[in-house]
Amino acid sequence: MFKDETKSSQMRQVDCSIGDLPRNNIEQLLLSIISFTKTRQKILTQNIRNVDCDGYCPVDLPAQEFAEILASALNEHVSRNRLVFCDSDNVRFGQKGSFYTKPVADGQAKSLLSKDKEKYIRTQAEKLVENSLNQKLAMMLLNNKPQEAFVSE
Repeated sequence: MFKDETKSSQMRQVDCSIGDLPRNNIEQLLLSIISFTKTRQKILTQNIRNVDCDGYCPVDLPAQEFAEILASALNEHVSRNRLVFCDSDNVRFGQKGSFYTKPVADGQAKSLLSKDKEKYIRTQAEKLVENSLNQKLAMMLLNNKPQEAFVSE
């Protein structure tokens, strides 16, 4: 049997060590998305691996909360040419682009797991696909962006 290594009450540091430190605001935003999706991928995979563990409570990263923080930061960047990340209940930002996120219990997934394991697995797999697409898009934007577009004034 698999063990639930994610504690919903603990913050997890998200790995932001993709290459060098961000050169500008938009790069920092993209690196945050990539880091978040890498961590979320591990959690969603763990949810599938633990499908047969009695009493397992699926967790997820607060994707909507994270998206709202990024949208707010992007609005700040557009209006004031600076990127400001605001902490929330489950996401906290540190220095040098690091941030911490707290997995939260996924009540909807838990209910589905107890009723229909096959549908639960499909739902988790759909989340993994969506998460992977978000990560791939952020990586493509990061790798294909002209250097001039990264210059912050």
